[in-house]
Amino acid sequence: MLDYQSSFQYLPVDVSGQVFAIPMSEVAAIRRLSDEEEASSASGESAQSTIPAIDLRSLFFPTPPGDVEKAAYVIVISVSQFACAALVDGVRPARRAEMTEQFTMPSLLSGERYPFKGIIRTPEGLLLIIDTYRLAEALRRARPELIVEKAHGSQR
Repeated sequence: MLDYQSSFQYLPVDVSGQVFAIPMSEVAAIRRLSDEEEASSASGESAQSTIPAIDLRSLFFPTPPGDVEKAAYVIVISVSQFACAALVDGVRPARRAEMTEQFTMPSLLSGERYPFKGIIRTPEGLLLIIDTYRLAEALRRARPELIVEKAHGSQR
């Protein structure tokens, strides 16, 4: 459930033409990929990264092999119990949403295993807020080797 605050800072990310919000408090790093890193990420290799990455498009929007465009950015998400990296198409400047712009997920969707925890109303439309804990669980099911778990504040 979304922790309602007077304001909420988030990072809008583009994934297959859709925009999602990642809480800025959980973003550890943002990096633009070079052409060489894009090629290795498309082939499933880790590009000299201590935290392997997964393309969020493959998690949210399954596409047939060969129909995959190159990811442009990697977002490292880090919270107290885990860290993971996500490949996305684009990153927009961080924004702030006021409490009146924040909503919980509809009950029909919140009971499902979708990796979202809330909605933000923006001038461009509604954005789903990625629930990083559910995202980690989805990543763990899809590719368990891509999750780095933390123990007592340090990485194993």
